[in-house]
Amino acid sequence: MKKSAVVRALIMPIFCLAILFGIAVCSLCGISPQTYLGGVTAEKAEFPEESSKALLDGSYQQGLEAYVNENFPFRSYLVKSYSQFLYSVMGDSSNSNVIMGEDNYLIEKGYIQSMTADAWEMRYTYKDYVKNLKIIQDTLEAQGKTFFYIVSPSKAETMVEKIPQYFEVGSTDEVVTQHELLVFFLEEYGIKYYDTIHTVREVKKEKVYSPYTKNGTHWTYYAAARSVSDIFGSLYVQTGVELLQPQIMVVDGDLPSGEDLDLQRLINAPYTQQDDVYAQVQVSYNIPEDYVAPKAYLFGTSFQEQIGFVVGQGDVFKDYRSLKYLLTETRFEAPRVDLALDGTVQEERMQEILEYYDIFFFETNASGVSESHIELVSWMANKLSSGEQIKIKLDVDEAQKLEINTTVPELQTSMGEKFSVAVTLKNDSTCTLKSDEKSIYPFCFAYRIYDMNGKLIKDGEWTALTEDLEAGTENTYDVNITAPEAAGEYKVQITAVQDKVIWVEMANPEFPIYLPISVQ
Repeated sequence: MKKSAVVRALIMPIFCLAILFGIAVCSLCGISPQTYLGGVTAEKAEFPEESSKALLDGSYQQGLEAYVNENFPFRSYLVKSYSQFLYSVMGDSSNSNVIMGEDNYLIEKGYIQSMTADAWEMRYTYKDYVKNLKIIQDTLEAQGKTFFYIVSPSKAETMVEKIPQYFEVGSTDEVVTQHELLVFFLEEYGIKYYDTIHTVREVKKEKVYSPYTKNGTHWTYYAAARSVSDIFGSLYVQTGVELLQPQIMVVDGDLPSGEDLDLQRLINAPYTQQDDVYAQVQVSYNIPEDYVAPKAYLFGTSFQEQIGFVVGQGDVFKDYRSLKYLLTETRFEAPRVDLALDGTVQEERMQEILEYYDIFFFETNASGVSESHIELVSWMANKLSSGEQIKIKLDVDEAQKLEINTTVPELQTSMGEKFSVAVTLKNDSTCTLKSDEKSIYPFCFAYRIYDMNGKLIKDGEWTALTEDLEAGTENTYDVNITAPEAAGEYKVQITAVQDKVIWVEMANPEFPIYLPISVQ
């Protein structure tokens, strides 16, 4: 009996020592398998450089500690194992900002606190914010454009019964929440808006599909699609602008993915309780032949991802883009970062947006307005009310101040061959000429090929600037050209255009370059 008791007592220490030995061997051999950890945004630690100064001031030791901690073999797997233990056994979250609610609903603490904290002391901030919205709304409407404000829903406010009892949500009648403060001022200043809390509560009341998943902080794609339908309906009632209604088709049974699992990723638990029923959404639009699609822009939060999905499933808009938290701008058709604003407003880009688009949506969450959104609205209101403008489009006079030249005297190539010609562009205008990635009005080179009798053979593709050309500067660019498919002698005209604005040779007939080209 004593022997078996000793064996049992040694099992756990031996097991732990074996794990540590295996980790040590992996470390010595440079084997360090890792996996993704949610909520980790710090830059990857590098092995510190040795120096007497670093050793004396302690920076080497700190750097070594950070490097070992981050590169510890199997570290991410151990973190996930611990997180899974907390979730499955202790009923807790490894992320201090995520709360385990009733029925295993994950809820961000900030959304709960926004319901229980008194926002009355923020009334002047919200009042100024909405007054600026009013300036933007009135100015845009005077220009024949449409302004509409969207309040996206809070999971905590919608699924209040899932909040743990120790938060004492029942006391919210005694405080003024940020949601209530925002709606109060929107009403007082006559802002055209729709509060989607009404839609998601209706979805919840129907008891068919939940407006939120257990593991996500954002509304489901189904709730977002229903909300977009109501937003478009409210937009028509308040502004007279009629947009196509989304046709929503639901498929039951598929597991949630993407944004519907963002909180699960934040707590780093690989396995969490899933929803009993989840609605996968397919959205389409019936497009009449006479429908004129407007161009729309949305300034919003992360909740705009689902809005973008819904409106991106058809041609309800001719062009639709969104700007999230004043940080990244995306186009739904090509979900990539088009522009990083880094917390500041780039005036030229904003002016392009205000000039080009027809409908402007401003979206914030019911839990509160972000500082970056307040900053954006303040800047935009000041800019619109001052009447100041930065020149972003070439007019005839400005186009005449552009020059193009090349050192290439003539061209020789093969039939159908692709090649490039180096040209130097001098910009003596007051406009910055923008590349394709940074502008609604990009500046591009173009070419046309003529036979020796002046007959147009080919109107070639455009080549956008690879980088911006500031006013008063010059730079050399490669213009891409494709030779004709037939042998012979030709002339190539190299010219330029500011997309949607002006062909330079229309203002300055002497601008284009003409080069002889021999095709073998």
